[in-house]
Amino acid sequence: MSNFILKTHPKRPQELLLALDTYGAGKEVSNSVTDPQPIAGSRVAQDCWQLPGLIIIDDPTALKMLGEKMSHDGVDGSITLSTDQDESILRFASMAILEVGILAPITLEDELTLEELNGGIDGPVLSSLTKSWREAFRSLPEKHAIQCVRFNMRCQQTHEPRYIVRLLQEVSTGMYMKAKRAMGRKLVFEATGCKNDAKKRWLEASLPGAKDKQSI
Repeated sequence: MSNFILKTHPKRPQELLLALDTYGAGKEVSNSVTDPQPIAGSRVAQDCWQLPGLIIIDDPTALKMLGEKMSHDGVDGSITLSTDQDESILRFASMAILEVGILAPITLEDELTLEELNGGIDGPVLSSLTKSWREAFRSLPEKHAIQCVRFNMRCQQTHEPRYIVRLLQEVSTGMYMKAKRAMGRKLVFEATGCKNDAKKRWLEASLPGAKDKQSI
């Protein structure tokens, strides 16, 4: 399975940029998004999209753009994506796992309040971010090929993920109910990037559906 990062183009914000995640989605690498290696479209078309893929999105705007395109074109649709070398095609039917970096937009330059650092989401940075993620998840259609949604909780700052669980519960429950109603199948939700297993289990216990990917 190939892992790809999907984000808005830094110079053309109305386009999506596709890049190969050369570091691996599960590794603790801070620059995997800021310094991805682009891939040629021919390689994507010939080699990568034959198998279900993992798509990594760390930006609410990119997720919203993708969701709107999927809603317009349906499960069997595709989208032409810009790369630094060429153009490639993302086929919606190949998106088996969607990994979302919930806290990835927070940088070291962001001034979090003490409340936000301790897990609150009512401060200026977290409240704006959670609002953007809610809008982005609402754009996803009922019918899609996604089987598993993985919430990556890594953050550049020392943020304690407490009340952010409300956002995870809201967006996951919405996706779960829509998929069950429209397609008759149950999505799997996971948490990753947690500082310890106890925090991971706590977050996942708050999410709907099965927690084991093999139950998909």
